[in-house]
Amino acid sequence: MKGRRLSIGEISKILDIPTSKLRFWENQGLFSISKRANKYRSYTTTDLIQIADILFYRNLGIPIREINNFSSMTLREYGSFLQDTQQQLEDKIRENIRMYQRICRQQQCYSKLLQLLIQPRAFEQPPFSCVVSWDFCEKDRIASYAEDPSRYVWFRDTGSGSAGQKGIIVSAPPAPDEPPPLWKRTEHAKFLTFPVRAYVEDDYRGLESESIVSEIRQHHRTGTYIARHLLTCAEGGGHIEYLQGYLEILD
Repeated sequence: MKGRRLSIGEISKILDIPTSKLRFWENQGLFSISKRANKYRSYTTTDLIQIADILFYRNLGIPIREINNFSSMTLREYGSFLQDTQQQLEDKIRENIRMYQRICRQQQCYSKLLQLLIQPRAFEQPPFSCVVSWDFCEKDRIASYAEDPSRYVWFRDTGSGSAGQKGIIVSAPPAPDEPPPLWKRTEHAKFLTFPVRAYVEDDYRGLESESIVSEIRQHHRTGTYIARHLLTCAEGGGHIEYLQGYLEILD
């Protein structure tokens, strides 16, 4: 290929780059190409290598304005640039891992809901060990919810006649100087689990859990009731929140 002149179409095919992108890079000053008498661009093998280098850096996510600065960088500046870019990529990798973990948790919630819809009643221990109360305005708690919405629960002691309250799943019990938890898992507790629907637009009225709990209480003594958020989706022109109910069976 030495000494041969290439057209923009040939460069595009060799490097798998759209001709529009090649023209854009040229207009941004990343390289300069001579033109033939017929006004068509004419690329040398040196131009080809230069454009391949630009493609390498763009594939690393390096902005065009920074690639433009390479020609004026000293060796030390270039080393610092590589170190900074490596750190940025490592940060992105960590964030992508966190995003992947979030979507995996949501997939688990979806799979659990499908399982519950197929088998609505089953005995199952809650997969969490501690629930504390929270107010929607608490910064740390709402940040925890934003990280994993399935941490949100509705808690009620069916034996006390209480109206219930909002709670959030935590990984460790509160410190001694903090309010006690709403619930902590005990070794021999037995829970019946079932799917629950709530109508979002109706301020969550129509929550099915109360009728389900009442029906179960006709046959069993019950204790703690926890409804854990799974997901929200559109249904029948509105939005339905699906939860997984856990009702403690005392007999």
